[in-house]
Amino acid sequence: GVSLKEAIKTVMKAAVKSGDGLESNFYCLPKGYTFESKGGLKVKNDDSATDFQKCSSFVSKALFQVDAACTVAPCAFNGIYQPALRPSFTGPIYAFSYFYDRMLPFIKPSDNNMITVGRFKEVGMKVCQPTDAFTKEHSKGTMCADLSYLYSLLTTGYGLNDDQVLAVTNKINGVETAWTLGAMITMLK
Repeated sequence: GVSLKEAIKTVMKAAVKSGDGLESNFYCLPKGYTFESKGGLKVKNDDSATDFQKCSSFVSKALFQVDAACTVAPCAFNGIYQPALRPSFTGPIYAFSYFYDRMLPFIKPSDNNMITVGRFKEVGMKVCQPTDAFTKEHSKGTMCADLSYLYSLLTTGYGLNDDQVLAVTNKINGVETAWTLGAMITMLK
């Protein structure tokens, strides 16, 4: 699956398996933070600078094999069937669940929940190397890795450009949404 929590665990496993010492100095985590999961997986950052670009690149390589064999076309990544999002959609693409949860603090009321894919990169770069109190408050734990994953999923995984407009929300016509609803709508077409 492509859920945020499972993706982050997979990224952490890839960091340990890399053999590059990333299990103790992983640039997707803030200095002094340790990621631990059930099963004994432990990754930390003792003294590396957090880096959105390096993290996004690592995430893309660890999770999204865009050249994988595709048995039922079209495929987005890892041989998984996925209709092309561009040019299928001419308007904004709706993004909810963790897309909404992670970006909510950074969406301005004037945005009307409409932001570009590139905004994930902008926010990610700020969160990974915070310089102000507000951003520092929202840069804890796996937030840098989370935003790197979400941006990589949109760009590397789904092939969207930074200028693609997204409607980042948790409700459509007053009804709370989840990714399963979007999947069902696509299946019913």
